[in-house]
Amino acid sequence: MRIVFKVWNILLLIFTVISAISIISAILGIGEAASKVDGSEKAIGGLALVVGVIGLIPVFLVIFMARAGLKEDYDYAAKLATVALFLDVIGVILADDKTTGIVNVILMVIYIYLAKSLQKNW
Repeated sequence: MRIVFKVWNILLLIFTVISAISIISAILGIGEAASKVDGSEKAIGGLALVVGVIGLIPVFLVIFMARAGLKEDYDYAAKLATVALFLDVIGVILADDKTTGIVNVILMVIYIYLAKSLQKNW
């Protein structure tokens, strides 16, 4: 079970780094979406920056969570995963495309189950 949990943490880290790169490139205006923006839409850049920075909060949370999981601090990892689950549920409610959010919720529930099952005093 510990090996599965460590692999799960590594996969979460990889997925999170990819998400972080996507969010940072959107904040900096790099990529296909930024090239389609005309002058009138660039005026809301400050708001996009704030939303992008807020979007990085769950990314950093998952990085700390996976790091705690790799260090076998299952209690702390489960607590951070519970906060991430709460943020994912909010994301599902607010998102137009709910598929990614639902997948994230399922992944967090599995992560919490794995972390709790590895805790000594559950």
